[in-house]
Amino acid sequence: MAVLIDESTASSSEIVTGALQDWDRAVVIGRRSFGKGLMQKPVPLSDGSEMQLTGARYYTPSGRSIQKPYTKGKEDYFEDFNRRMASKELMEEGHVSFADSLKYTTLGTKRTVYGGGGIMPDRFVPIDTNEYSTWMAQLMNNGLVAKGGFEFVQQNREALLSAYPDFKAFNLKFKVPKQVHQQLVSAARVQSIAIPPDEQVGAHAAIDVEFKAQVGSLLYTGGDYMTRVRNESNQSFKEALSVLRDEKLYKQLLQAGTVGALNKKKTK
Repeated sequence: MAVLIDESTASSSEIVTGALQDWDRAVVIGRRSFGKGLMQKPVPLSDGSEMQLTGARYYTPSGRSIQKPYTKGKEDYFEDFNRRMASKELMEEGHVSFADSLKYTTLGTKRTVYGGGGIMPDRFVPIDTNEYSTWMAQLMNNGLVAKGGFEFVQQNREALLSAYPDFKAFNLKFKVPKQVHQQLVSAARVQSIAIPPDEQVGAHAAIDVEFKAQVGSLLYTGGDYMTRVRNESNQSFKEALSVLRDEKLYKQLLQAGTVGALNKKKTK
């Protein structure tokens, strides 16, 4: 089993991931999770409003709390993502350190795992900075991709369904035509969106993923095809498949001396 996590993985999903990791039942892939393991109870107030009162912490089977510090207040708490980006933690391995007091061991192979700030993955995958860039947010928020995908499907629906009669065929073989890609990029630049130059291949590949996701969701019914296109282009998803197909590597990751040990060894 492989579990995918990242900086947005929070609360119950972290608790389940921590339990699977503690029992050495799954390889955890991605980036350190958000770090929320608190239990809240709703308290009705006399004016009809409701207060969420934090009254307990969740602990994983090894005894660790994954809750990151909340001592500096809410604003500082949610600023953590920006700190992780600035420190390059999300782009490179080796930028996270834990106090010895936060070390725990898994219940099977006795690997070292950590508490006090989310779940550390067994296999690190760097963030795709294109997904969090200002230009990508502008491109998606102004509707250019959605509008372009709609027009493309309306103009080519019959030909597309003839070439790709089902989503499986579409997902496997469809490539965004270069002319369509260039039209989208040109339209974005007219609106002063700072699309990276053509030499930045990864950025333009990310644009094509979003456009393909739009086309797939409009062309077929009966499934969340937009999410499937995005997920199957995701590097953590690809890494998970690679690990699951390599039994030797899978076992090594579950028997390593510490979480992430094989990754660090690989990058030296």
